[in-house]
Amino acid sequence: TWGEVLTGWRMADKKAPEAIERDPPRKAESEGGSAPAEQNGQDGVPASQPGFITAWSVNLPNGAHVWEPRSHHRNEVCGYCDLKFTRTQKRPVQCTLCHLRAHGDCLDREGPPCRLTFREADEPSAELQHLWISGVYEQKKLCDMCNKSIGSVISTGKTLARRCAWCKRTRHVGCREGADTCDRGHLGGIIVPPSALVVQHPKSGAHVDEPLSRNRMLRHKRHSTDLLFEIHPPPACTTPLVVFINPKSGGNQGLRLLHEFQWLLNPRQVFDLMALDAAGKPLGPKPGLEMFKNVPNI
Repeated sequence: TWGEVLTGWRMADKKAPEAIERDPPRKAESEGGSAPAEQNGQDGVPASQPGFITAWSVNLPNGAHVWEPRSHHRNEVCGYCDLKFTRTQKRPVQCTLCHLRAHGDCLDREGPPCRLTFREADEPSAELQHLWISGVYEQKKLCDMCNKSIGSVISTGKTLARRCAWCKRTRHVGCREGADTCDRGHLGGIIVPPSALVVQHPKSGAHVDEPLSRNRMLRHKRHSTDLLFEIHPPPACTTPLVVFINPKSGGNQGLRLLHEFQWLLNPRQVFDLMALDAAGKPLGPKPGLEMFKNVPNI
């Protein structure tokens, strides 16, 4: 299983993002919020744009993108405007969770949502559906439906194919008439689908009549805004994988590996060992261990 995951980790283009500063986003994460971009339009990242998130957080809204700068590629198009990237423009941005790529200037318009990572307790459990992402695919890759080469957008300038953010299959735009249900691909046995992660919102005012010591009050305040989950993996998820990564290890290549596992798995299965709590102390593996402690065969 580990070999399958690591095989999918593409070693190319492993330069760390230049426009993302790690420390400010971590401060925002510790406060239970998302980190807005603080760059002044550098490398295509919009400055002070509402809802522009550049760092993963446990309290990230369901379906929200997490953006990072990305290099140009002549065989890709923007997932918002469906136009190809040019070197005369600012660098495009890419969502680390679903790999949707876009012009920085296009993010102020309504666009496709990101992957849902959990469901609400009052929502019925449903089968996972394909989430087709446009503009990101490999020219030599074969279509999952017709088994023909994807082709190039250089001559047409339009999207020729789309890739599912869950199973990673690629299909021509005209070959999408297959089944809508997604089996999560060859990593389906280790990926926890969003229907299996049920969020339990903290109840405000709980135990108000119970006397609390100072330490218990601090712990209650610290974790009162964190999302809590009940996990019920389906039978197809035979061995759920939980990943712990130090982003600063390996010459700071750990950050790229963190993003790659968030792309390959459900992002809720990947934990940053250097994430900070409200007191500014590293949380370490404790959040992940507590979250998956009752899940069999992890």
